[in-house]
Amino acid sequence: MFYDVSTNKPVSCLLNFAIHLDIVKEYGAVYQQTGPGSRNSVSADCPYWIETFLRRDFGNTFNSIWLTGCCGNINHWDFSKPGPQSGYKTKSKQVGDSLYASIERALPGAKEETPSLAVRYRMINVPLQSYTEEDLVWAKTVKNLSNKSEEPSERKLFLDNVKRTRILYLDQMKRQGIVTLPLDVQVFRLSNNTAIVTLPGEMFVEHGLTIKNLSPFDNTIIVEMANNGVSYVPNKKAFPQGGYEVENSRLAPGGGEMLVEAAIQMLNELKNDAQ
Repeated sequence: MFYDVSTNKPVSCLLNFAIHLDIVKEYGAVYQQTGPGSRNSVSADCPYWIETFLRRDFGNTFNSIWLTGCCGNINHWDFSKPGPQSGYKTKSKQVGDSLYASIERALPGAKEETPSLAVRYRMINVPLQSYTEEDLVWAKTVKNLSNKSEEPSERKLFLDNVKRTRILYLDQMKRQGIVTLPLDVQVFRLSNNTAIVTLPGEMFVEHGLTIKNLSPFDNTIIVEMANNGVSYVPNKKAFPQGGYEVENSRLAPGGGEMLVEAAIQMLNELKNDAQ
C-alpha cells in the first residue's frame, strides 16, 4: 500500500497472486464458433472486482496494480471437466471477493517500511529443448490436428498440434544456429523486508514457492510474464509427466531452475548490501 505523504491517505497498492486471469472467457465464440460473445472481448477479470472494493474503501481515485505470480500450471477450475467455464457474473466476482477478504484481514497488521531501493539484473542463457529426426519428420507430415483445447473429444489432437508447433519452432531456431534463449531475471529491493522478483514466461508454481522459501526477505513478490515471451517454464519434475504446458515449453528441463537460482542469488546480494 502506498500513501500520499501530504494527507497520509492510501492512494495505490500492488496486488500479487498466482492465478490465470482467464476466468472471463468467450467460450462459445472462440472454441465452438457458435453462441454469444466476441473473439475481441477484453476483461479486467477478477482484479476489477478487487479494485472496485478498494475504491469503495479508499476513494474513486485509488489505483491498484495487479502483478501475476507463478501460475503456469494452476488454474481456477478443474480443466479435466467438460463444458464452459463460469464467467463474469459468477466465478470472476467470487474470486475477487475471496481475494479482497484476504486483503481486508491483512491490512490492520500492515507496517510502514523505510524505503531502501536497489536493483539487480541478469541475463540467463537457457538451453532450448532437443528433438529427434523422427520428431521432425512427424511434425512435417502430421495432418488434421485441432485447435480446440477445451473440447474433450479433440484434446489429443490439440496436444499433438501443440507438440508439432514446438518441434517446428525448435527446428527453425536450430537452423539459425540458436540453441539457447537469453532470458531476463530482475530483482528489486523496496525495503529491508520487501523485494520484487520478475521472471519470464509462464512459470510453474513450484518455481515461485522455491524462491519464496529461500528468499532472505520476509515479503517476496514474484511476477511472471516479465520482459520475455517464452511460453511455459515447467520444473524438472513436470517434464516426464507431460501435458499441455510441457508440450508447449521451448526450454530444456532445468531451464526454470536456472532462472530460480539466479533470482535467489540476487535476492541474497541485495539483502547483504542492505545490512
